[in-house]
Amino acid sequence: MPKSDYRNKYQEHLSRLPVATALSEKDLQLLQNYALQFRPTFQELKTLHGIFVDFKMWGQTLVTSESFSSKDSMLSYFKGIHQQFIKEGRAYTQEALRTEKQPVFTYKPLPPEDKIMGTCPVASEKTLCCNLLTLDAARNCAFDCSYCSIRSFYPDNDVFIENNLAEKLSQLQLDPTKTYHIGTGQSSDSLIWGNRANILDALVDFARKNPNVILEFKSKSNNIDYFLNRQIPRNILFTWSLNPDIIIKNEEPMTSSLAARLKAAQQISAKGNLVGFHFHPLFIYEGHEVDYRNLIGQLTSLFTPEQVATISMGTLTFTKKTMRLIRKRNIQSKVLQMELEEIAGKYSHTSEIKAGLFNTIYQMFQPWHGKVFFYLCMEEKSIWDKVFRFSYANNDDFDRAMKAAYAGKIQSLP
Repeated sequence: MPKSDYRNKYQEHLSRLPVATALSEKDLQLLQNYALQFRPTFQELKTLHGIFVDFKMWGQTLVTSESFSSKDSMLSYFKGIHQQFIKEGRAYTQEALRTEKQPVFTYKPLPPEDKIMGTCPVASEKTLCCNLLTLDAARNCAFDCSYCSIRSFYPDNDVFIENNLAEKLSQLQLDPTKTYHIGTGQSSDSLIWGNRANILDALVDFARKNPNVILEFKSKSNNIDYFLNRQIPRNILFTWSLNPDIIIKNEEPMTSSLAARLKAAQQISAKGNLVGFHFHPLFIYEGHEVDYRNLIGQLTSLFTPEQVATISMGTLTFTKKTMRLIRKRNIQSKVLQMELEEIAGKYSHTSEIKAGLFNTIYQMFQPWHGKVFFYLCMEEKSIWDKVFRFSYANNDDFDRAMKAAYAGKIQSLP
């Protein structure tokens, strides 16, 4: 095909790429130069373009002085250095990768016919799941963590708030003889919107009227002012996702700091409610073991096992849709700088890497073993066996054990 004809074909190929706008003009020009010289197929161009996007996202400078004798040598070179960066692993600096400001959000009511109660959106029979019920008082999140899948469901800056939450909660049919574990932090952060549209009023009243419900608020926020001057039902469990400061700065930059989260947890604990902590997602990067050991040492010095209901662990896990969105968004992030293996329809670290990471973190909590409920979020039984030396037979057994542990601790509160 003549070069002039391929130019048209190249533009056609480029228009089909979902992340064409993510590259700088300089990188697009470099990509075009290689394309016009070697005339790759659409799939080859898609691969090359994806490598360019990753380099930009990871903050790596493309080498432009290379000359290649063939298309194969050009593609092989870029695939090779892409894999090299993945194998070398993440190295963060104190200078934050992400510097964009929080967008302006528009608040909209949820449609009256929308249901507020559901099940965990990532539940799978291929992995152990705690059968968490989800309660969506709000949908979309302002924190915009680099790895979060919420933005793949709500990519616009519209936040949907349930304006009739108290009424809808009153209509739920709950069996008073059963224990329910309900989480509010699946489609948004549990605390970020405060009492907008009176959602916290409704949730606290719901917990008070239904002592058989364990209502979990999961957050990366320190927005707890609403609770400090109120009596909080003991069956509300407050949990925080934690990561070392360097991860918060680089991949969770719009969230509350680690110190602010821990202070908020202390304040809630001082009021007499149980707290919990989610090490999810755990990050592997240069120096991660030292950082997590310091974090866990800080945590175990601030809290006793009697104050803590649960510790969970999980890793970076993506769907194809989430990975496409991360690459399309034109942010700087190293979350995808990792070797990915498909497990149960999602992409994450290999099972061996995950088991090793979880075991390392679990052993750092050795004084709390048997005193706090530890679990893995959405992992295969084989990984449970390697970390805890046991696994639940099925999701129902996991569900029962979790509820019994939480309920027992709630009942033992003074």
